[in-house]
Amino acid sequence: MTQHSVEPFEAIILAGGASRRLGYPKALLDWNGIPLWKHIVREVASVAEKVSIVGFPEQFAVTDLAIARFIDDPMRAGPLGGLAIGLRQATNEKIFVMACDMPFVRRDAILDLMRNSKDTDVVIPSTSDGVHPLFAVYSRDCLAAVEAALARNERRMRSFHSGLRVRELTICDDNQTWKNVLTNINTPAELSEVIGDHTCTQLNTPALLPFS
Repeated sequence: MTQHSVEPFEAIILAGGASRRLGYPKALLDWNGIPLWKHIVREVASVAEKVSIVGFPEQFAVTDLAIARFIDDPMRAGPLGGLAIGLRQATNEKIFVMACDMPFVRRDAILDLMRNSKDTDVVIPSTSDGVHPLFAVYSRDCLAAVEAALARNERRMRSFHSGLRVRELTICDDNQTWKNVLTNINTPAELSEVIGDHTCTQLNTPALLPFS
């Protein structure tokens, strides 16, 4: 990893969603000839000390995980459960966390969050569309609060913020560093919008188990 004047950090990519609205595992969409998850890992690994993918093993029948490690998600409790699993495995103080369906991830946006993470437990980008907890920085000190929220059967990504140091980083609409970074794919319509000039299709992955 190249040094970028931020404290060392690691990254967690959440890939445990069922993709029911899209009808196909998001992480396995073909993005310019490679699986979307691999495109994301390559970008994130250029600035993070290590990268972990939290998800279900049947999505990752491929063996090419040279620059990332895979962590199974037996809880299947949604993004908050995946965050808890990732935080338990983390060794760095700060952890960048993102969903696996954000193809326009940009290393400069990640570093922008990291530079604003001093003396905070959570840094979340805030735009005219609202806040984006699935592209944010969390400290390991969040783990107890996350686990307490899960014990209360909470599932919202912001359900554990009380008592923590939370910073909302305002992102202006004309900020080129963040252009399209927070765009994600949930439905076929959103996929069609995202494709644009990019090649993004379903990969032929016969080794996959039936996806529910």
